[in-house]
Amino acid sequence: MGLDAFVYCDCFEKHNLRSDPPAGLVVKIEPSGEPGCEASDERAWSAFMAWKQTKACLHHGMILLRHRLGTPEQVDRLRAELEKNISAFPLLLKSVVYSGTHTCDWIPFARIDQLAEEVKQLAPEHADKSVADPLQLFKIRMAELIIAAQHTQKPICF
Repeated sequence: MGLDAFVYCDCFEKHNLRSDPPAGLVVKIEPSGEPGCEASDERAWSAFMAWKQTKACLHHGMILLRHRLGTPEQVDRLRAELEKNISAFPLLLKSVVYSGTHTCDWIPFARIDQLAEEVKQLAPEHADKSVADPLQLFKIRMAELIIAAQHTQKPICF
């Protein structure tokens, strides 16, 4: 297990779908940015999930971008590096690298600009040599997630 982050696509909102949702289902966008629905039974839910995974749009699972941010051990090392300057990275420390295995949470779109400023401050070239390369990769992946979130105006999910 490790820490993954992703951003849902905006194909539903932009009516850029390959096919309509299953008949009778009302799709709504959840706070995480995920398209969801209230299905009346398991059959309807299964039909919705199958549609979302492979038929809705060109993005598998309606996810625009997904990145592995690290294994639990790598995230622990990144967190230790960032904790050397706690005041510069409050959102990264509280919402991203606080655990190497957290799931089912997200950084709201309203906080993406703050996150972008923190990511800009990451300085792999000044980090401990053992964490410099993983920190550089983390910085690149976070920047790509931020761009995807800004493009879709959606949260970054974990």
